Amino acid sequence: MESLRFAAWFTVHIIVPIFAPVALLPLLRLGVTFRRSARGIVSGALRDGQLFWVVITMCAEAGYELAGFFEHATPVGRAFAWAGLFAVITISILSSALLLVGAIDSLDEGARQRAGIRSKIMQLSVGATAVVSILFSVIHLLAQ
Repeated sequence: MESLRFAAWFTVHIIVPIFAPVALLPLLRLGVTFRRSARGIVSGALRDGQLFWVVITMCAEAGYELAGFFEHATPVGRAFAWAGLFAVITISILSSALLLVGAIDSLDEGARQRAGIRSKIMQLSVGATAVVSILFSVIHLLAQ
């Protein structure tokens, strides 16, 4: 039963926040108003680092779980909780900064396309999403 409970938690807290926005963005092409501008919207959102919003949210949720864990933690557990809290706050701050960089870079799309530069922001956002997903899952399992 515990594995089913964790699977449900994982679906609600990890899978849906990551994949629902990516899956819903193409729906803009259904309407007439945004059909032309919706072309390439998923790749554009990923390229500009929009996954960092998910990272920031997961960091906040992980911090909340760690705060609840402090109440019944052993001294060793508290040390790990402080380390985890420091990690999620640091990742959240870095993600905010990189999100800003991605937003600024999206303003000069033409220059980036002419230069043929592949966005490192996208790679960082995908990597950060994977790392925070694992970290948040581990924190949830250990804080139970």
